Amino acid sequence: MDKTVLEIEKGEDLIRLVLKEFKGRQYVDARVFYMSETGEWMPTKKGLSMTPEIAAKISEGITKALEELGTRPADEKKAAAPKRTKAAKADPDY
Repeated sequence: MDKTVLEIEKGEDLIRLVLKEFKGRQYVDARVFYMSETGEWMPTKKGLSMTPEIAAKISEGITKALEELGTRPADEKKAAAPKRTKAAKADPDY
């Protein structure tokens, strides 16, 4: 059931968030990958494999840390940004 949820390039590395199943249990895997000499992304030992319950707690902790830093996730920034309307454009009668 491997399903990639998110990929973030970080320098020469790639951080990949994947939903996995192992021995009938579901896991969330966050891992750093490097580009091999053959041009394939290969996993490193750097990362976490966690149950959905632990992943939810980590997500809550990251959200709390971002709030304390005064940073909002990108989705919230988009939702909070005012939308442009036709009325906001300059009046052509000037």
